[in-house]
Amino acid sequence: MRPKITDLNINLNQKRMKTLKFFSCALAIVALLASCKEKENGTDTIPEATFEIELDLVDNQLFMYVSPSSSDAVYTAGIIMEDDYAAMGGSDNLVSYIEDLVNSEGGLLSGNWSEEFSDLFWQTKYYAYAAQINEGAVMGTPMVMDIMVYRPFVEFSPRGAIIAPQAISDNGLWVVGCSVEESFIYDVRRDSITLVPNLQFYDVTDDGVVFGCGNPYPVIYENGSAKDITSVPEGATESCFFSVTPDGMTAVGYSMIDGNNMRPIIYENGTLSVLPYDLDPSGAEATMATASRIGSNGYITGYILDNTYMEVGCAWTPEHEYDLYTADLMEWNDGFYFWENIYGGLENYISPNGKYITSWRTNTGEDGWASDMYAYVFDTDTREIYNSPEISYRPDAVSSQGLLFLADQTMGFSTQPYVYDIHTDTFSTLADYAKSTWNYSPEGLTMQGSVMGTSEDGKSILVGFAADETYKTAIYFLPR
Repeated sequence: MRPKITDLNINLNQKRMKTLKFFSCALAIVALLASCKEKENGTDTIPEATFEIELDLVDNQLFMYVSPSSSDAVYTAGIIMEDDYAAMGGSDNLVSYIEDLVNSEGGLLSGNWSEEFSDLFWQTKYYAYAAQINEGAVMGTPMVMDIMVYRPFVEFSPRGAIIAPQAISDNGLWVVGCSVEESFIYDVRRDSITLVPNLQFYDVTDDGVVFGCGNPYPVIYENGSAKDITSVPEGATESCFFSVTPDGMTAVGYSMIDGNNMRPIIYENGTLSVLPYDLDPSGAEATMATASRIGSNGYITGYILDNTYMEVGCAWTPEHEYDLYTADLMEWNDGFYFWENIYGGLENYISPNGKYITSWRTNTGEDGWASDMYAYVFDTDTREIYNSPEISYRPDAVSSQGLLFLADQTMGFSTQPYVYDIHTDTFSTLADYAKSTWNYSPEGLTMQGSVMGTSEDGKSILVGFAADETYKTAIYFLPR
């Protein structure tokens, strides 16, 4: 029987109290509806009002001010979160939304109006609106403005303990991490963290559903409870989910059979099965295999052990066909019984969209010993390899935009993140790249550690680093 899971929610952002003047704003946006028509209502002529809207955003508090052109105008105003705005169909259905709201809740306004909206979601767009109302119907076109509740970065260390970050969701709104004893899930929008004992979290969907390891089964954690997936292969002594698609429909990982034989597993639409892994580059039967990561397009990456018990990168297509993409890049040396060029291995990462795979390459010298480790990127669409002999750093992650993130340490966290742009063949620190590309250099931020992954748009970058005998999690939110 699994121990009962307890959640611990920690507020990571202590709100600052600020004194605000009514018309002094950090983000002031003024807009005007330019029409001034008149409409007939029976025998009365009702002038169509214009509106001036001012938005003042401080941290995640929004102050909204509305001034109609006529003090006699009857109107309604408010804000809508981007998820709700999209769900209702955006601006095309805004009039219907406003009319339904007015007819069910009333709350009509006149004259100047102001309102404070507190504790808004971080990293979230809001739509402010104002619309004139006559007999429950919207007159003219509603005034709409949008504003982003944004912060440049956040960092934390759950309990001040050694809990390392593992993955960020494709939409950049969830982060998970784990240690041997407990795991965390961090809600970016709510700025809150939940600690869960006795489970290991490795990936998370766009809806915040977590996939990882229990004992001995792979596990799915949702809404505060864990579900064991017990349909593992016969003889499995341990199993784990390492990666999941953003919609949660497909997860991949491994099952350990009889304590010494790993098999790659895939969990799709509620059914668990074993992926094929027939041969190694020499044509011999692979000893064992693991599926480690999956992109949103269904492309899977992992590794096998060849007949010399060396790790070799492999992949599976979205149709689950075994793809030993490294085979034509390796050269066998009969004299040394060794591969001249070695591609892949345990450190084998895939971009969120599944287009790019990154790992490392080593070449062997005349004495048969491996040397000269280089990072590379493999394009799953074109099967092209990008690499530079000058980049002798360890690959950590690759974005959907083709940015390769690297570490200057062979093991553990890097001193700082490095980035290689495969399209421009440029290499720099992440700090320098972010400053030159996005003009991103927020005050008080020092970029350090290793990149663990990015969101699909590449604008949220997850980093782990060590400090004061703890592992810290940092998320850099680049301008959208």
